[in-house]
Amino acid sequence: MTIALGHMSVNAGIIMTPLLDVPISLQRHADVVSSLLLAQLSAQFKFPLASQYAERESAYQSVLADLSWTTLHQPYSEQQGAQSLDVVNVLMTESARLFEFRIGVAFSNLVSNLQLSAPTDLARMVWREHVVRRIQPVQDPTPDCTGVDESVVCIKLALIDSDLLLHTLMLRFVTHTVLAEDFLSQSILTAPDSSIGVHGYTYSLNERMYSQLRETIDEKLMLKRTSLVMPWGSSSSPSVSVG
Repeated sequence: MTIALGHMSVNAGIIMTPLLDVPISLQRHADVVSSLLLAQLSAQFKFPLASQYAERESAYQSVLADLSWTTLHQPYSEQQGAQSLDVVNVLMTESARLFEFRIGVAFSNLVSNLQLSAPTDLARMVWREHVVRRIQPVQDPTPDCTGVDESVVCIKLALIDSDLLLHTLMLRFVTHTVLAEDFLSQSILTAPDSSIGVHGYTYSLNERMYSQLRETIDEKLMLKRTSLVMPWGSSSSPSVSVG
C-alpha cells in the first residue's frame, strides 16, 4: 500500500501534515490547526518554566478535551537513565510500536521527510523555540566552574486523518548536550536523572460541539496564527510504498 503525506507545516512546536489517501476538507484542517495551537499556547501560559513539562502536557491535553476532542488511544513508553539517543530512530521505532500499521508507516514517512527536508529559517526558529526549553543552569560547587547547561526537549508530530481523527506522536527527554542547529541528526546523551518518554495519541473531534466554539477560537488566535503557523519548507513530501 502507499502512504502519501501532504506538505509539512509548523504549528508552534508541532510538525503536522494531512494524510493524502483520505478526504480532508479545508475547514477540518483549519479546526485541527486552531485546536493544536490554542492547546499549546494555553498550556505554555499556565506553565511557562522548562521544568514544568509534565504539568504543561497535562494542561495541553485538558484544553483539547475542552475543545471537544476525545482521546481514543494513548499508548506510552518510558526508558530511565542516561543513554545515547538517536531522535529519528526512536521516533520511527516507537511509531511502529505504538500505532496500527498504516499510521505507524505514515509517522515513519513524516520523520524521514523531516530529517531530509530543508526548512525555512523562520519555520526552524519558531519550531525550535517551542520544542527546546533551557532549564536555568545548575551551579557546580567546584570553584571556577560554570553552570551545567540543561534542556528539556519535547518533539511533537501530528497526522490529520479521516473520520475526524487526529494522531500525535510525542518524544520528550532532558539533556546536558549542547544541541546543534539541526539536532534531529545529532547523537544526544540524555541526563542521568531523567527519562525518555514517548507518547502516542489518537483523538476524535465532536464537530458539532466544536462548531459552537469555532468563532471564539478563531478570534483569539487571529494574530498568533499568522506568526506561529507556516509551511516547514517549500518542497512537497513524497509518498512511501509499503509492500
